[in-house]
Amino acid sequence: MTVLYRNSILNFKKNPKKVFFYDLKQEFSGSKCLILLSKIVKFLKKNNISTIGIYSKNTIYWPLWYLAADGCCKDLFVINSLFNDRLVTNIQKKYKIQYIVNNADYIKFNKENNNQNKFIKQFLNQRFIQKGKNNNIIFTSGSTGYPKGAIIPESSYLHVAKVLIKKMSQKKNDLELLSMPLDHSFGLARLRCALLSGCSVLITDGIKNFPSIYKFSHNNVITGLSLLPSAIEIIRSLLKKKVNNFSNRIKYFEIGSTTINEASRYWLKNNFKNTKILHHYGTTEASRSFFRHRGKEDDFRIPKNWIGNIMDNCEYMIDKKKVSPNKNQGELLLRGKNLFLEYLEKKDSKNKRKSGWFRTGDLCKEKDSKVFLIGRLDNQLNIGGEKIQAEEIEALVEKLKEVKKCLCFQAPDKIWINKIVCLIEINNFSIKKKLEKSILNIFDDYPNHYKQLTIKFLENIPTTSNGKKLREQKKLIQLLK
Repeated sequence: MTVLYRNSILNFKKNPKKVFFYDLKQEFSGSKCLILLSKIVKFLKKNNISTIGIYSKNTIYWPLWYLAADGCCKDLFVINSLFNDRLVTNIQKKYKIQYIVNNADYIKFNKENNNQNKFIKQFLNQRFIQKGKNNNIIFTSGSTGYPKGAIIPESSYLHVAKVLIKKMSQKKNDLELLSMPLDHSFGLARLRCALLSGCSVLITDGIKNFPSIYKFSHNNVITGLSLLPSAIEIIRSLLKKKVNNFSNRIKYFEIGSTTINEASRYWLKNNFKNTKILHHYGTTEASRSFFRHRGKEDDFRIPKNWIGNIMDNCEYMIDKKKVSPNKNQGELLLRGKNLFLEYLEKKDSKNKRKSGWFRTGDLCKEKDSKVFLIGRLDNQLNIGGEKIQAEEIEALVEKLKEVKKCLCFQAPDKIWINKIVCLIEINNFSIKKKLEKSILNIFDDYPNHYKQLTIKFLENIPTTSNGKKLREQKKLIQLLK
């Protein structure tokens, strides 16, 4: 039985009438949480399920399946909801996952009506089979386009959650708006913080329903936010003069790892004066590693690419060997209690480990004891807080028979911070409109921030002197002017 699971059960038991999970249509009290947890645990134990996968969009039932699996399963696979059914089936077969949770399961378990008192009494007296360490295996998209599992031990995610709770002064009477995907390391850590602290969570599928969320906040005061920078831009444009009615109640605010433009930084500083705002740097493998203060504590004299102060009980190093001809730059390496264990495929782990250090792939420089982010050593794009390899998108576009080659990169965007740009090499320019529609269709199942892409058709995509695709972002952005 894990610390996260045990602590959550105690919170539910102590607060049977308190609402722990909300969405805009329903709410779950502590007693209802216990009832549903008991049903899910009973199902898992009855069918001897020791390995389980959670694969779905944000839903109010997600935390209950997560907790049930955490309490009585050996391995918990958190599968990115962007993956198609074929990839999920491949993952299930390859790693012998006995059961994959989907939306139908959430609804089925909620509709079953049983005597509440009987279930609560039975549930609290159960002894669960899980003992010892627990691992989460988070599937993210790798450079090959095939999902890669990063194994996160219980000790790592507990360390991160405890540091965050302390820094945010998060209490059980808080209500946090949690809008990013729960299969994302950022969203998952925020969920763990809520489960450990016993606070309430408003779970939403992004912020597309923000007008309803704003209305909801008048009756149920939201005191905590966790948003990606792209979501900040949307809220900023929607709130306008109403911002003070919303921001004055916010105690804490965590922002994901994408950069924030200057206009948004001023907006945060001017409108969230009594809010603790932390902007984090981190990857799935390291969750959070550095924190930078925003809001009233933001210092505009410091360059915006400063990634902040290192997390408690963690270390960093700039590896300047074989990375860059510039002696002041190098790859950022991390070590500490927040780090993942390894990849599911151990051969991948060898490429990412160096004498106990994790290779981030980020090119950084250090000046006056501050670390500044310069760029990437590979072709990873950070779009709306989601990280994806340029080669992955290129491979999908190049499957279209009319496309000869595709070159993908990211460019600045006023709303989404970064957007995807696709340079497409074709022979027949008369099919541009039809082809553009086919390319946009590729992104149908992706979040909105992936769909804000720019497509430009060329006779020849830019290449280096060696005939390889040009990857220098500054030169590529000039082609758009």
